[in-house]
Amino acid sequence: MKKNILFFLILIATLPVCGQQVRDGINAAQFGIAGKEDATPVILKALDACYESGASRLTIPKGTYHFYPDYALEEYLTLTGSSNGLRRIAFPLFNFENLIIDGSGSTFIIHGVMLPFELQECKNISIRNINIRFVSCVWGEGTVTEVNKEGHFFTVETSRGDSLEIAKGRLSMKRNGENLPVKVVGWLRTDASGHCSFWPSDWGTSTNVSIKPLRYGNFWIEVPPNQLPKEGWKVIWKADSERLGSEISPAFHLTGSNGVTLSNVSVVHAPGKIMVAEQSGNIMLDRLNVLPDSLAGQRLSLLAGGVRFIGCQKEIAVTNSRFSGMMGAGISVSGPTLKIIKRISNSVFGVRQVNQKQWGSQFAQVGDTIRFVNPAELTLRDKRVITRIRDLNEQYQELWFDRALPETVQPGMLLTNISRQPEVILRDNRLNNMMEDGVRLQTSGKITVEGNHIQSGRHGIELGGELASTFQPVTLNQVFIKNNTLRRCNSAKGNKAIVLIGPVLSYASADTTFVHQDVTLEGNTFYNEGRSILDATSTAGLVIRQNTVFDPKSVKMNYPVIRLLHCKKVGVVGNRYLNKQEAFMQVEDVKDLLFFNNEGIKSP
Repeated sequence: MKKNILFFLILIATLPVCGQQVRDGINAAQFGIAGKEDATPVILKALDACYESGASRLTIPKGTYHFYPDYALEEYLTLTGSSNGLRRIAFPLFNFENLIIDGSGSTFIIHGVMLPFELQECKNISIRNINIRFVSCVWGEGTVTEVNKEGHFFTVETSRGDSLEIAKGRLSMKRNGENLPVKVVGWLRTDASGHCSFWPSDWGTSTNVSIKPLRYGNFWIEVPPNQLPKEGWKVIWKADSERLGSEISPAFHLTGSNGVTLSNVSVVHAPGKIMVAEQSGNIMLDRLNVLPDSLAGQRLSLLAGGVRFIGCQKEIAVTNSRFSGMMGAGISVSGPTLKIIKRISNSVFGVRQVNQKQWGSQFAQVGDTIRFVNPAELTLRDKRVITRIRDLNEQYQELWFDRALPETVQPGMLLTNISRQPEVILRDNRLNNMMEDGVRLQTSGKITVEGNHIQSGRHGIELGGELASTFQPVTLNQVFIKNNTLRRCNSAKGNKAIVLIGPVLSYASADTTFVHQDVTLEGNTFYNEGRSILDATSTAGLVIRQNTVFDPKSVKMNYPVIRLLHCKKVGVVGNRYLNKQEAFMQVEDVKDLLFFNNEGIKSP
């Protein structure tokens, strides 16, 4: 009896301590993470403990931790932008709620091909104070150290960690004891101001190229005279292997999650994108830093885009973040588009994703409203609500709608989900040396782009998508682009406006074909290269006010500073073009144009 009483007294005494541990969270040190060669199994145990106890915080003591795929959880994933398949995951977060993961400023070193963070059906997750560094990558860059025009050769120095060598007369990389061919994709040139421009090349696959090894990591390369680079240029290479490409993952993948925050997170030398978020909402990225590896002297941080949101809803915010040296768009928001393959009945249709890299990804949920689009006429058609979804396989599914559709809705027409159009807030970010677009935003939700510094090779801000590349036709509504600084980072041929509003779409049954509404550009500063700062189509309620445009004195303005096509209710007021020559506007089919108090711009 005394033993039983003593047991219960001890149990009662320890209950508050256990409760306090759960309230304070779980520390990975409890599982012996310090000094472990591979932190992957430890983190899996710690996450299990968090899930089972309902702990609200997982703290990882500050340190450097290595993650290997050998004992990582493996899951089959559908990943937009990558091939679907099995992935090894360092932090598998499935159905977690109300959890903070605090790395305390730790560095996570990712070995092999791994996906660091996978979030599925999670709610209210915060990941903070973490530095992620990938050491085994599928791309890299070298520096041209010598150019001999007479001998038609140059020499390149690469990083020792890239493990490049010559195999069968071609550049190759060593991975798991296997030689994988390497393809040179182009050159990166840097001017005196540190601005980069990219020029594609395919000499890595040419039979007219001779390559010889020098000392370790250095190569002698002979090419035709017209393909010689200049000393100091960067040569950009990637693994030319379909099998390896199917293993590439982002650093963070979200699907079906709500209320996810990343703060004070940095990622270095990722093999793919930084984040892919699908069918998720209320995502906040603050102080996310994606910069080139300064220790390796690199200029690029990614051979892909930065963060991509597909089919998301509610709110997306990116603030106080820094992106630099990306081959794709830094921030992209869009939705998947389906194509009708079969008309099964008046209210049931067989469909398939337009983009093959989105096969298997979720398009909608029951209750979502879908719009039908005629791609041949570029017209927006009927709207219906989904009542049932049947997925037959990754490439094909059947959708039931609440009402019958007319006979004009036939195979080949497109479907877009207008229930998943998030509000987007981009504030106080710096995007430097974006080789293509700075940001691409295809959403009907409210858009605020304010206080950012964007330097890009193509469009700094692309709204609605270009006609040739967009997969999701959208109608813009309430767009505010204010107090940003936008620069170009190359002098490529052609006229790519710094801000693009497109593509041209129309309502077939409506009285008006002005599909974009209420767009404001105010207080922005443009550092231009003789090209357009704005190209807008099919927009009503467009305000261009108090913007300043700088152009180099040596640049001749051959293109219109502003181009408007099929717009109405447009105000161009108080803008300044600061150059000796006068800029001009190109106006076609524009109604109700108000133009006054503009400096250095001819009245149209």
